[in-house]
Amino acid sequence: MKDHYHLILNPAAGKGRALNKLSTLADFFKEKGVTYTVHKTEKPGHAAQLAASLAEKEHHQECAIVAAGGDGTCNEVVNGLMTFKNIGNDSPLPAFGVLPIGRGNDFAFGAGIPLNLKDSLENLIQDKTILLDIGWVRGGEASEGRYFANGVGLGFDAIVNAEAAKVKWFQGYIYAALKTIITYPEAPEVDLFYDDQMIQSQAALISFMNGKRLGGAFLMAPKGNMTDGLLDLHTTQQNTRRIMISALADYYKGTQDIREDTFTSLGRKFRVVARKGALVIHADGETLSTEAKDVDVHCLPGALELIKG
Repeated sequence: MKDHYHLILNPAAGKGRALNKLSTLADFFKEKGVTYTVHKTEKPGHAAQLAASLAEKEHHQECAIVAAGGDGTCNEVVNGLMTFKNIGNDSPLPAFGVLPIGRGNDFAFGAGIPLNLKDSLENLIQDKTILLDIGWVRGGEASEGRYFANGVGLGFDAIVNAEAAKVKWFQGYIYAALKTIITYPEAPEVDLFYDDQMIQSQAALISFMNGKRLGGAFLMAPKGNMTDGLLDLHTTQQNTRRIMISALADYYKGTQDIREDTFTSLGRKFRVVARKGALVIHADGETLSTEAKDVDVHCLPGALELIKG
């Protein structure tokens, strides 16, 4: 158990129901005799600012910085912690914790953190941690680079994420995926470089996963492992709408590896160059660029200490 827990809570998480969890949190921590502080986010990017500030203030303490929200909150907290770590600080970072109270909670799913709030609270106060890999992506408007915890997508799934953000119901990602199949433009022609290899492709979807799932439903990397020092690569070629719907069903079931139009591999460093067209990028569900021509994606092994019982 840590001496103190800093909960960075996104009030908008879970379709605005995150604040309803405060009484549950208070009861649990009181029963366990645990001290904690709730830091409510006020705007996009605020969770990253809070995480970086708390890491600087508390790096010498036996405490945890906890993302209480969905995948967007996790992403911001990871970016705050990694930003502090990579500005020349040799001090150890506070442990990273997660309370999954968002909609999809894909990062928690992939990390093996309980999705039930009571169980995830019990997990949080355990003294067990793992060294968590973190991803990094740079391209287009994200010219300075950004960290990610769960996954990065180029093309189809990036457009789906942008469409799903407009939809309020839980299965909005599936609706957005079907809509995108109907409206999807011609896929860009790309050169994909990794591990001294190069693949030329006109892939509708290029996915780099640290975790397993996206959109609360699609198993983009069924065998994803957040501690192996590698990212899972999946690409699926553009095809007719009927065949793309079939591919979508396989990604939903996690059986895309057997498809002839799908290529999978593992790697630590990737580069994607669009020879024709441009790339839409998302990281952990957040659209980073819509006109990227050159994208770098790296895995940073064991970059953060994650609380996982």
